Amino acid sequence: MCVEEYYGFVYSKLLDLYPNKPWSTIMSKMTSKKKNPISIEKLGERIMAYGLDLWEKGDFSKYDEYQKSAIAESMFYSGKFLEFYNSILDEDKASLKSRFGAAFKESQDMRALVFELFTYNYLSSKGYLVESKDSKNTSETYDYLITKDHEVQVECKSFSNDKGLYINNSEAQELNRLILERGLNIEQPPESSITFLTLEMLSIFPKSNKGKQALLDEIYDSLDNGLLSSEKFKLHLEVFYNLDNIEAEEVWRELPSKVYGIELAYTISTAKGKKSRTALRITSTAKEAFWREFENKCKDAAKRQLSSDKAGSIFVHISNLDTYKELKSSDRFKNKLKNIFNQHHILSLVLVSNISVYEQVDYPFFYVSPLIKEFKNDECKFYKVGRLSE
Repeated sequence: MCVEEYYGFVYSKLLDLYPNKPWSTIMSKMTSKKKNPISIEKLGERIMAYGLDLWEKGDFSKYDEYQKSAIAESMFYSGKFLEFYNSILDEDKASLKSRFGAAFKESQDMRALVFELFTYNYLSSKGYLVESKDSKNTSETYDYLITKDHEVQVECKSFSNDKGLYINNSEAQELNRLILERGLNIEQPPESSITFLTLEMLSIFPKSNKGKQALLDEIYDSLDNGLLSSEKFKLHLEVFYNLDNIEAEEVWRELPSKVYGIELAYTISTAKGKKSRTALRITSTAKEAFWREFENKCKDAAKRQLSSDKAGSIFVHISNLDTYKELKSSDRFKNKLKNIFNQHHILSLVLVSNISVYEQVDYPFFYVSPLIKEFKNDECKFYKVGRLSE
């Protein structure tokens, strides 16, 4: 069986369950409302519907790499859904079928369901017996009960790309381009120096062109007047002098320049002999609202969904990779973790990101390279239970 035959097999099984093709319905509604092509960000939010709709409508051999990646992701997780669907009790199937079909309408619901499928797969691959508990026919409200040497309750939580940082990658790249188009004229020595300008965003990126130009004006006014902070951003300047290798393309990699927050965009001026160079870095940090929601969701899961008579673990999906990187190394995260771990039946919190699917030529045709970091609760009363990620 080749990959296209596998796609055809998975798709035919989906059609048996969903002859009305809810994925094509939602994509049709999205395209009918848009005069311009749908953005990559919007397609990414609907990757399951988009990939399945592409397979339904087109010639696979003519698709570009992004389109083929969308098909791979949709087929992989659709296949995992079918495996999971066929593994559960018959009385639970109607509920799961309804939930998966309805999730095509709401991107956040599909994102949460895909993460649950990933978690089921991941824990099964670690040798756990994984039992689904989150159905209409049980009193439990958590997702899985896993068993190996001990029983552990598992609850899954997922946070979207638009939550977390003040600006996302594409917005940072656009801001970077707008600044370079206007030009940077920072005073510095004429030779053998690099000046790093870090723009740390503390507010959302404007949607309108007028708002974007107003933001640029404020940034340049701050630079001209030496005002390095405002409610919307902070500016950080660092200068490195007397660099013997200033003409080297990647000279900046060896310099101990401080990064404020998560780096989203980076540009350095072209090397021209011994002439000094300028580097522009755009960063951001997590929103206050994100920290509150993160803590509240996890605390609520610990108190209301995971019973205190068994060990419990919370799997948290951070779909924004930059947010994940900041979260796992942040002092604020450590404080939030302490508050969550006040519930002493909580064994661990597992951060997960990058659950995208990559296609390969040979069977099983796909691979996933997730980023996973487990934080163990040292005060857990079920101290004999080890790490789930080992």
